[in-house]
Amino acid sequence: MDAAATLESWFREQPAAYLHPAIHISHNHEAGGHWRADAAIEAATRLVVVPHSLAFSHLNALVDDAYPIFKQQRVALGVEITGFFYLMLQYLHREKSFWKHYLDALPKPEDQHTTPLWFDDSVDQAWLADTDAAYTARKRREAYLKQYDNGIAVLRKAGIDTSPLTW
Repeated sequence: MDAAATLESWFREQPAAYLHPAIHISHNHEAGGHWRADAAIEAATRLVVVPHSLAFSHLNALVDDAYPIFKQQRVALGVEITGFFYLMLQYLHREKSFWKHYLDALPKPEDQHTTPLWFDDSVDQAWLADTDAAYTARKRREAYLKQYDNGIAVLRKAGIDTSPLTW
């Protein structure tokens, strides 16, 4: 069973979760992760219910006893950084994580990502030169690096091994 089918099976087993019988979680190279219907579905039909307990967010980090640092430092870290680092830590320890099936369905670090977040390639940088996109990309990168550095500093101070979170 592939990761999308495993995630779907896990989701259907969760209390209060619902996925219409004709809807399936799928993945392929062309579309990436997506929903697929294998039968016609009438308009206004409920397709999916995701209970709060299954909605992965920074809020999960605030109540996870394995990582009290996120609750203790929620102001210093902020919502985005908490979510980013909690997701990374869950991914690194996914074999023991409640979120294992979700994490297994995400792109792997070694996968080729198609979002040009950094525009590190000199050809891309030349193409974007003197455009609003170049400025925006540079500012986004600066903001992400600042958030990353702040998160790493807070986690290190708490005694968490951050070596798997660095590159």
